[in-house]
Amino acid sequence: MGNNTKHGLSDSRIYRIWRGMRDRCKHINNHKYKDYGGRGISVCEEWDLSFEKFYKWAIDNGYHDNFSIDRKDNNGNYEPENCQWSSSGEQANNKRNNCIVEVNGVTKTLPQWSKFTGIPIEILRSRYYKYGYRGKELLDYKTPNRIQKVIAIDPGEQGHNGICIAKRGVKPDDWSITYINAVDKYTLFRILETEFDKRINTFLIYETYRLYESKAKTQIGNEFETVQIIGVIKYICEKRGVPYIDSPTSNKAFFTDIRLKDMNLYIPIDHKRDAIRHFLYWLYFTSRLGDQHDLVGMRKGK
Repeated sequence: MGNNTKHGLSDSRIYRIWRGMRDRCKHINNHKYKDYGGRGISVCEEWDLSFEKFYKWAIDNGYHDNFSIDRKDNNGNYEPENCQWSSSGEQANNKRNNCIVEVNGVTKTLPQWSKFTGIPIEILRSRYYKYGYRGKELLDYKTPNRIQKVIAIDPGEQGHNGICIAKRGVKPDDWSITYINAVDKYTLFRILETEFDKRINTFLIYETYRLYESKAKTQIGNEFETVQIIGVIKYICEKRGVPYIDSPTSNKAFFTDIRLKDMNLYIPIDHKRDAIRHFLYWLYFTSRLGDQHDLVGMRKGK
């Protein structure tokens, strides 16, 4: 057999790949044998008998120290026609236990759909595995006309977290604010857990918040509490498969106190009033642009 060390590469990464490939296909005591040799997968005779031939194929076919050997057909053998060198991300998409989703005739894995749409993978996994969304339903929650409930939050501290809950009526443009309050963080988290219902397409908005060093030095307690609240809000959203986006503090320029009074939506308590502003800002722009990503793009100057 070609299993000798005359080639001088026995300490190389590519030699370890060759050894590992053969071991998991041939040796029953290998901890990965059940997923390879145990499934009838083998190494072609040419590679099994000669490391030199495997090495030549590897170098001629794009081997890189950051790549791993990948079988195009996960039920096929290790042989030149069925193997390629792939990055970890590409190889993850080819795992036999990966989830394949078809939307409008296009087939991709969940990681590929995440990259294609910009939807966080955690949200896609939650919607797919926990709530059972399939096909177009998995991706279509971003369409404003499909959103039935919007929760807008203005994070604060010491019991001053503004929350506004709005629900869509029978007509597409008919929205009603069903709840508005200023609550402590624990009440806020309980409300979110209650309001997130998989039967209703829900969307969450929270105020953009950045902890600047100058502010942190003077108000470190309250400032960090607000950052922590936002972190928990995001965690709850991702756990429940609810999409979320941040809203800029500059929305006060769009919906001034005078304008809110004209709309009969003015509330004297700051956090309550700002929570309403976040909802109105989202509603104003999505009704004209049609997608939350457009709103993000405008705000970031893209």
